[in-house]
Amino acid sequence: MATITGAKLEIGSNASTGTSNCTVTCRVTFTKYEQNEMKEGLKFALHCALWGEDNGLGAFINPDDFIFSYASKHYPDASPTSPEVATFVRTDPRFADRPMILETPKKD
Repeated sequence: MATITGAKLEIGSNASTGTSNCTVTCRVTFTKYEQNEMKEGLKFALHCALWGEDNGLGAFINPDDFIFSYASKHYPDASPTSPEVATFVRTDPRFADRPMILETPKKD
């Protein structure tokens, strides 16, 4: 099964436009079997969505809020390799005042 590692969310604000760039990057590693199957015509799709975590009193009722989805990435692409680096970018007005970088925790 393909694995996803190094997931990172960056939100950078643009004060002049009142928007933010929400960028997600990760590495997708396909097994040798999957790579061989892609040569035979098998296709994979990678989907990415941004969800907000609620920490308020009602968090147990509706713990996460869907914010938006990015356009999917499809593999194999024009230059198949393993690992692939996937980058999803979207400009949005909701986070312009909150620049941040979130990364998945590193495993020991």
